[in-house]
Formats: sequence, structure tokens, C-alpha cells
Amino acid sequence: MGPRKNKNVEFEEILNDVIQESMDFNSTLKTNIAKNKNNSNKSNGNQKKATSRFGNGSDLDSDVFPDLWD
Repeated sequence: MGPRKNKNVEFEEILNDVIQESMDFNSTLKTNIAKNKNNSNKSNGNQKKATSRFGNGSDLDSDVFPDLWD
């Protein structure tokens, strides 16, 4: 085995790699969030209000089972 690097140099290289990967991940995350917001804005006009299984247009069946929603 060759001579070992100074521990501080080795640590600094690892730390720099972690920082770079974190920055890359952050950039990817921001890009994905922007894409999702854009896609969400496009689809908002096409969405219908969710209807209950009783078809009255409420999101919850609170009118049928009022004691469950108090």
C-alpha cells in the first residue's frame, strides 16, 4: 500500500464531494419542483370537484355520517 494521505486532506476531499453532491441534489430538486408547479398549473382547469359516493358533491359524507366528523 502506498503512503496514506494526511487525514485532514482526506477529510476535506470527502467533505467537498458531499457538498458538491448536496448542491447537485438541491439543483435537481428545484428543477423538479418548478416542473411540478408548471404541470399543476396546466392541469388545474381540467380537474372536477370530487364527489362523494352519494353524488351530492361534498368531499366528505358528513351529511350521512355526521357523528364521524364532529
